[in-house]
Amino acid sequence: MPAGDSPQETVLALLVRFILSRRVALWLIGMLLGASALGYIIPRDGTPRYERLAAENPSAAALLARLGLDDIFGSPLFGMLLVLVLIAAMAAMIHQARIVWRRTFRKTVPRTESVFATHRAFEDAVVAVRKRGFISSGVVQEQRRYISQPWGLWGGFLLHVGLVVAIMAGMVVIGTERRAVVDLAVGEILERQGMWLYEEGGRLSAPLVLDDSLLIESVEPSFWPSDEVRQVTSVLRFLDEPVSGPVTVEVNRPVRRSGVTYYQDQTFGYTFLLEVTRDGVLDRLRADIPWPVDRNTPSYENITLGENDQLQLRCYADEDRASMLATPVIAARYASSDDTSEPATLTTGAPVEVGPLAVTLVDTLRWSRIIMVRNHGVGVLFAGFFMIFAGSALIYMTAPREIYIAETSEGSRVTWRAFRFRESVIGEFDALKDELNGSDAT
Repeated sequence: MPAGDSPQETVLALLVRFILSRRVALWLIGMLLGASALGYIIPRDGTPRYERLAAENPSAAALLARLGLDDIFGSPLFGMLLVLVLIAAMAAMIHQARIVWRRTFRKTVPRTESVFATHRAFEDAVVAVRKRGFISSGVVQEQRRYISQPWGLWGGFLLHVGLVVAIMAGMVVIGTERRAVVDLAVGEILERQGMWLYEEGGRLSAPLVLDDSLLIESVEPSFWPSDEVRQVTSVLRFLDEPVSGPVTVEVNRPVRRSGVTYYQDQTFGYTFLLEVTRDGVLDRLRADIPWPVDRNTPSYENITLGENDQLQLRCYADEDRASMLATPVIAARYASSDDTSEPATLTTGAPVEVGPLAVTLVDTLRWSRIIMVRNHGVGVLFAGFFMIFAGSALIYMTAPREIYIAETSEGSRVTWRAFRFRESVIGEFDALKDELNGSDAT
């Protein structure tokens, strides 16, 4: 134990050294990336993916719940991992701050092998250094200090500040983010606290309530010649502020309003409004059918009518199979445990016999899936990412150097030092030495 160091100070120093070790940093980053990847791969409890998994494989869903993997981002283990990474990043940030402060405001001349003496006067050495872009940085131990690209010294510190900011903002985003999904047909109104297809959020989030009621005015898909979806555009209108005008959302072009971001999903389709009469009893039904994947492949939807019977629907985007944007054609058949009828094509406004049913197609609309996300701290999160990028750029695109010039009885002595990438900038030292006609110092 060094003289004067208490056991507590020694333990603290060892702990700091352990936290700052490269191996610990790599392990923490690896575990965080792995947990984040699992969070996106494993379905989250309450989402359609998890419900499908629970229906198809209940034992797997039960195992995920038992292990706490059904909500990784909201689990205490993930929160603890974030805290550990944050502590390590803050320790590294403080360490970097000390280093960069010491290098920027030096009080001693560093030891270096890149030293030469010259018979040229002190003023000549200063001129030669200044014309290479070096900036005066005061006097250290009676030697004039000059530095080139001093901003590069702060790259590591800025990077670690960005890490701390990004991690803290990420914790806020994960804890407070709320996401809701809704399928809306053209002309349908979504109330402020809507009937969501599903809703999920962080442990600190509150239920999503919109500031205004929402109406979807139109849904316009476009397709490539291969029938693949090119773009989906929905026009929304906020009813409580009609003077604001419609809002257009597209895939990868979200709109943010009153703290909520509206995303256009690639899921969309047709809404068929039906009247079904059976034994003199009229029932009005709605069928949301996904848009067919291509003009030759239909999409399907089954409507349960009773305990043992269904109305099975089949939809083509075009009766002639010539376009993805023509008038859709829908056929229906009645299916029960005892019998299945022949398919019958439905026509607008006219009842069609489908087994024991009389089915009338009242109207055909389009529907679109809209994702709404309310979060806090995203701007700060991206600011952290920007600082990480800027810090990395300063580290890898700059080569800070410092030069000390001392006046001697025979002329002057020049000390040159590069903080990094020494081999790539050592030519500067050789050129300065040749210009001043120096000889190797002994």
